[in-house]
Amino acid sequence: LIYEALLEVKDQLLETCKNHILSPSRSLKYRHYQSAGPMKVRWYIGTIYQLLVSAVRTGDRMLILNYAKDLANIRFHEGFKCDEVCSALTESAELIIKHLLTIPELKGMEQRIHNHIALSMQLAVDEIEDCYEMWQKKTPPSPPPEKPHRISRSIDAIELEKQIREYENELQNQIQNFLFQ
Repeated sequence: LIYEALLEVKDQLLETCKNHILSPSRSLKYRHYQSAGPMKVRWYIGTIYQLLVSAVRTGDRMLILNYAKDLANIRFHEGFKCDEVCSALTESAELIIKHLLTIPELKGMEQRIHNHIALSMQLAVDEIEDCYEMWQKKTPPSPPPEKPHRISRSIDAIELEKQIREYENELQNQIQNFLFQ
């Protein structure tokens, strides 16, 4: 039931999380996310959301843990502070849980919702914190390789939205292929 609910309210939750992070009242806390803009932030949230949905469906959190390591490396090289990345994940998880708890069909499943959502995100946050801590003590990692799907800065909003949808679909297909190999 939690899995189905997450799929059903995906767009609404992505908007809620995006608006939360991009709120003017959080401009100092989420400085880098704010400068990325709404389309990229929605894409960032959408990626972790899809991994969270997969973890709920399968019970396997390894995809989220592996992604957290990559995410830490990417954000580290983009100049994000650890707290900014971790707060975005933690607060997104809180918003997701809060919304799920309002769904009548999920009444009485509070502990399961918490276990699936909060614990999965906390594992990702712990992994990111461990990576940042390690890099502060010794040499940081090499920057991640350039992706062939790099978004051009000259693309208009409609084209960017189209690319984001394609990336979301591609990610979903990769996750499904990985899970059912």
